[in-house]
Amino acid sequence: PISMVDGKIEVQVDIGTHKINAILDTASPRTIMRRDIAENTVGLKADTPQMVAVPGMRDGSDMQIYTATFPQITFAGGVTALNAPALIQINGMTHNLHKEAVLGSRAQFKADPRIPALTLGMDVLRQLHLYVIYGQQNIYMTAAD
Repeated sequence: PISMVDGKIEVQVDIGTHKINAILDTASPRTIMRRDIAENTVGLKADTPQMVAVPGMRDGSDMQIYTATFPQITFAGGVTALNAPALIQINGMTHNLHKEAVLGSRAQFKADPRIPALTLGMDVLRQLHLYVIYGQQNIYMTAAD
């Protein structure tokens, strides 16, 4: 089953024993996991062999980006992507030049929208054949090999 979130396909996947909602993004070359999901849900820790800082790579808010490899990402029905690399980051890659101030007792800026918990990019999606039937809100997939 799929659901549409802001015009994007969302599916549920399993990483280890953890269920995570993931957006399918064919425009993204890389898979990206939000850092709070990596640390609090999956149990990764920054600056360990499982979650390594990428030298010189920072997100749009100048926060360090990490990388991790997940042995398996499993979709409903048992289709599995193996050795899936992912960038681990807090914010999007673009810097918002037009932040709106929130008026009150202190000047603050409106929060940037959060990136999805998991965005599956082409580095993972290329391992799969996908057949999306929007009218049925279903996606059928098989391994690419």
